[in-house]
Amino acid sequence: MLNHGEDGIAYGIEPSANLTWTPCFDDFTCSRLLVPLDYSNRGLGTISIAFIKLAGKDATAESPSIVINPGGPGGSGVDLLLTYRTVAGQMFGEHYNFVSFDPRGVNNSDLHLDCFSGKPEAGLAFSQLHSTGATDISSTSLEEQYYSSSIYGEWCNDAVDNESPHDYYVTTPAVAHDLLTFIEAEAEVAGQSLADAKLWYYGISYGTVIGSTFASMFPERVGRMILDGVVNAEQYYNNEWTDNVDQMDEAMEKFSSFCHSAGPGKCSFWGPTPANITARLDGLIHQLQNHPVPVSGVQNQVLPTLATYSDLKALFLTTIYAPLKKFPAMADILHQLESGDVSALAGMFDGLNSISDARLAIQCADSYRRNRLTTMEDFKSYVEYTISKSKYMGDIYPIYQDNILCRSFRPKLPDSMVVQVRATCLLSLPDRYSYCKKRLVPPNEESPLCQASSNDVPHQIKRSDLLTIYSTFLGVFIASADEFLVLSTYTTIASQFHRLSEGSWLLVAYNFGYCIALPMCGTLSDIYGRKNVLITSYIFFLLGCLASGGSTSLTQLVLARVLAGASGAGMVTLVSIIIMDLVPPREVALYRSYENIMTVMGRSLGVPIGGLLSDTVGWRWTFLGQVPFIIFCTLVGIYALKGTQNEAEATPSSEDVSSSSHLRNIDFAGIVAFSATTFIFLLLLRATGIKADNAALQICVLFLSLLISGAVFITIELFWARKPIIPVPILLKELGLYCLIQVLLHSGRTALVINVIPYFIRTEGASEFFASMVYVQVAVGVLVGGVIAGVVIKRMGRYKAMAVSALIITIVSFVLIFITWRDGCQYWESSILFLVGFGPGILFSALFIGMSHSSPKDCISSCIGTFYLSQQLGIMIGSACGSALIQSTFRLNLSAQLEGNPHWKDIQNILDDVKFSRTLPPPEQRIIRSSYLASFQYVPLFAASTTLATLPIFLFLKEKSLD
Repeated sequence: MLNHGEDGIAYGIEPSANLTWTPCFDDFTCSRLLVPLDYSNRGLGTISIAFIKLAGKDATAESPSIVINPGGPGGSGVDLLLTYRTVAGQMFGEHYNFVSFDPRGVNNSDLHLDCFSGKPEAGLAFSQLHSTGATDISSTSLEEQYYSSSIYGEWCNDAVDNESPHDYYVTTPAVAHDLLTFIEAEAEVAGQSLADAKLWYYGISYGTVIGSTFASMFPERVGRMILDGVVNAEQYYNNEWTDNVDQMDEAMEKFSSFCHSAGPGKCSFWGPTPANITARLDGLIHQLQNHPVPVSGVQNQVLPTLATYSDLKALFLTTIYAPLKKFPAMADILHQLESGDVSALAGMFDGLNSISDARLAIQCADSYRRNRLTTMEDFKSYVEYTISKSKYMGDIYPIYQDNILCRSFRPKLPDSMVVQVRATCLLSLPDRYSYCKKRLVPPNEESPLCQASSNDVPHQIKRSDLLTIYSTFLGVFIASADEFLVLSTYTTIASQFHRLSEGSWLLVAYNFGYCIALPMCGTLSDIYGRKNVLITSYIFFLLGCLASGGSTSLTQLVLARVLAGASGAGMVTLVSIIIMDLVPPREVALYRSYENIMTVMGRSLGVPIGGLLSDTVGWRWTFLGQVPFIIFCTLVGIYALKGTQNEAEATPSSEDVSSSSHLRNIDFAGIVAFSATTFIFLLLLRATGIKADNAALQICVLFLSLLISGAVFITIELFWARKPIIPVPILLKELGLYCLIQVLLHSGRTALVINVIPYFIRTEGASEFFASMVYVQVAVGVLVGGVIAGVVIKRMGRYKAMAVSALIITIVSFVLIFITWRDGCQYWESSILFLVGFGPGILFSALFIGMSHSSPKDCISSCIGTFYLSQQLGIMIGSACGSALIQSTFRLNLSAQLEGNPHWKDIQNILDDVKFSRTLPPPEQRIIRSSYLASFQYVPLFAASTTLATLPIFLFLKEKSLD
């Protein structure tokens, strides 16, 4: 490493206002360029910036210079170029000159802040107070780190005030201006116009902030620019480093899969499956968290220490910065740790958290007027966020980044030193672990150099995309209506085939196909693209309609309904995924509410449409009549829908991957196991509502079978599947809680709403049409709630408070029904049903937004499919429970009330036909009505209980930013 000389001259070169290159090392030339200390007040004097240059093997005097910065803040470009001298030409080509520099405040350049003013014992004492390990390692560590952080800033402020009043003049805008001075000095040496000087630049990590700041301040001076491992500049200047932590766990999961693929010969921590590697890794974390390992140092005569939980977290953090390079070394250390050898791990945290005055001076000066991390509440929220985003590094990241140290910095800076524009015009890269192609492209080719910040220029959805989304809503309506068409026709259909007792399988078949396909829709869309899977769903739905309309037996019709249910799931789920692809985050809730409106309209109108068609032209046309509309949807999908982003497109070598490799990624074993589990579950639900001599035995056998098939399915998903259809590990995180809310919410709600129409028919003597019109209030409430939720979330960018209010409204509506409907329902009291729909209408949109922003983006499609699956499971559970509650208690009440009555033998007819009681004398009608009212009261109680159970779960979940 080059040292800064005591006389202010680095490596024996005098500073100069002119760019003069002097031989300094083998094949290198060096320069110390004088630049203004303050560009707005040049009378303050100048400082020197150290530059170093390596000429490419084929470079000429006219060859452009590529300026390279290694990041930091505080990284030395001089050291970087000396270290990677043989790599530069391979990366960029030998026909360039390669220049690097030490920014002001760093290494060989001027302005060196020494916060502890040559008192190393004070710095050591502070480090021992502040660097206590992971932020949640003890009950007081967070508070200790926060309060001790003020000490550092106070020492730095004192050093600047008493020794060098301008040592805070090291901000990134000043560095960007220094680069402008350099390229103009270089142009002057070449005899070119200073106004035409352009910067050719390659920046890594924090170096991307320098590059984006330069591009924001001097956009016309950019020649070529590569920003590699992009840092969110807005967050950097606000001192809120949050994006970096978002995908850390993904990198750690890659370690498990890469180690497994490499084999035991290349990965010493190898295991038979990636899940096995992850489980052992988690075990080591838990072990060290509770049992740090002492290292006495006696054998090697070194200082005693402990191998701690924080050391292991530090290993993870240093590894993922260069994962492919460092994964093997981490595997070796983990293997040694598993064998009881902690020598390589001990002390990792101390090496991680060595405080650099240069880094913090730059970082804290840059955020001096915009710091969003100053109070204890700010720090707690920041730590909670990082922990929620990464189980592996979330609790070590705050002390590693240590941006809390900036809270007591008080730099006195002129406006010229502070960023005046949003420096967010960054190259779009997939994530910080991906590397852009190593080529220099002009700003107007391929990827624009400078894109407007999403905060400055709102993302506008294209009109063509909008029309495409609206056209897919027709498919959502048809699939939703088809689900409920059979409710009004299945008895007629089954009677025609003389199998009325098995008619309910027409309803079960559709749900069965729907549940099987739901988790597969997202996975298939990741592999083959949203457009391809949606069009395929349309085609299979068309075939299902044709097969249903032409069926000659109940068995054929049931199989056709399975096909319709499976394809209907794709028609609904894929639209939600496409909306997330095409619509800005804040508007997703709005368009999801539109989709929800179409779903509710389809389900609301499906029953009367089915009954109307069945009475007029025959039940077969309830299916055949959908064919023209599905053909229209298919044509629109083919010609209007774009091939949206999918996994195959995102992989650089996807064109070399055969379709067979795609098929190997499909979890066929999981599909079979899941289908078996779902089928057994449906049989179990059906068995609970059947009165038979061996019903208890059937239920026990089915329940045991369900446990076995479920265990097989989970085992396949965890340890066998390459691409699981359901992200089981993610279910243990926030996604699982959102799915649990869906199951509970829909179980209670469905149990109530499926009994609303029978309630009015049995207790008020209403006709089917009138009872259906009463039920429409629920549908209207869902529509209104969904629209309000979409608009509010779009405008406010928040959803949790509104969702909690909606939960309370929903619970209150169920309680009101329990109180007011116990002795019958006045027609004005039926208006409570509007609230039964209004609350869930808000919740459906809010829950989807919360789930989608809490789920990993790389598997969002599978998460959405799983989320919808939990909704279907809730609907099935609610249907079974609601029916079982009513039928079982109704039967008991009738048996007790009609005992000894001649009409006791008619109990089964009363249960099977909602209108049979009208054929009986008035006294028996009153008995039946009172018995039903007594039975019905359990349903709103069940609904209120399940909904209430979701409230603490939702309060526990953290609200996510929608920006």
